[in-house]
Amino acid sequence: MKDNKLTVGIYIYAKAWGGVEKLVEWLIFNLKNEVDFKIISPTKKEESVLDYSEYFYYKEGNINELTSILKILALDVIYVPRSLDKTQFEVIRAIKYSGQNTRYIAGIHVPLNIFQIDASKRINPLLIYYCADCIHLISNSSNNVEYIPKTFWNKISFIENPIKTSIIQQENELNLRIVTAGRLSFEKNIPLLIQVAYELKKKNKNIGITVFGDGPEKLKLIRLSKIYGVQDYFIIKNYSDRWLETLRYGDVFVCTSYYEGYGMALAEAVASGIPGIGFSFSQGPSEILNESNGILIDAQPNYQDLLTAIEILENKKNYDHYFRYRDKDLANTSILNKWRRLFSKMGLNKKSIISHTDKIDQNLSNDAISELKIKTFGVID
Repeated sequence: MKDNKLTVGIYIYAKAWGGVEKLVEWLIFNLKNEVDFKIISPTKKEESVLDYSEYFYYKEGNINELTSILKILALDVIYVPRSLDKTQFEVIRAIKYSGQNTRYIAGIHVPLNIFQIDASKRINPLLIYYCADCIHLISNSSNNVEYIPKTFWNKISFIENPIKTSIIQQENELNLRIVTAGRLSFEKNIPLLIQVAYELKKKNKNIGITVFGDGPEKLKLIRLSKIYGVQDYFIIKNYSDRWLETLRYGDVFVCTSYYEGYGMALAEAVASGIPGIGFSFSQGPSEILNESNGILIDAQPNYQDLLTAIEILENKKNYDHYFRYRDKDLANTSILNKWRRLFSKMGLNKKSIISHTDKIDQNLSNDAISELKIKTFGVID
């Protein structure tokens, strides 16, 4: 800590806008006068979505470069938001080799099974839990916590994602429109909305679908909409963080994902006041939607159930039941204070677990992993 101002490094890819990038931008904007933030990224600054002067690039996988950056910055705290195991371990090794007493906050994607990761190919996450001075989770649901051994529960800090909202006025007329937003990739299951558009067209319903997003499946979706003949019903618009400003009375946000880390776009839409529809799975829609703000379908994603839910909301009385006028969101103030307290707590405790851990070798060989597991936890099956 220098000049009584905490120095916090945040490791982030920043290649495209997502929940993590939004969180980091929000933290910097709100705490820049209290915290000296440094961005560390494997994405070159000119290719990054984050416009921030204190930006340090290194080539991904180059531990020596990352170690040199950490030596120069002499961080009090480093935060690695929800990332893959290999990213967490790059940072862990670099902290160790830098010789700095930097406190390490590990943001964890849980539950692990929602990402369909083959456990046999993962580095044991227990090592991340062991090395972390704090484990950050965005939700305290049992579905999250149960994946972390009780040994580490005292390290867990629950801090929700900040929610951006838009003010929406209630109208007399209801003109239903389906909206979704996010990365156009396989897990988002956007083709389901094309099936819905096809069924709505067959029934001569004047309900359009607007998708805010970009990604690897964009061209496929455009072709598919033409094959189904619904290109006039199914519109893709480029993603912008201002998509919330386009929401209006009559919109319904639909989450078709096979799995979600949380579901920021759904949360932001519902917080703005429009109803949401989603499918029940371990986290995301099941934590965001309830009987007062939308419809949670207790099934795997399928167009028949989704179509039924949409048709329920065609009735203005039903729509108005779920619609909520929001004029201000006070929750973000509480979330910001949680981050203040966490950074302060980490900065005050100068002894980092990593700096006193001897069993982290440069290659993280199987033998080294086994030794650390046995030394720390006893024999683990």
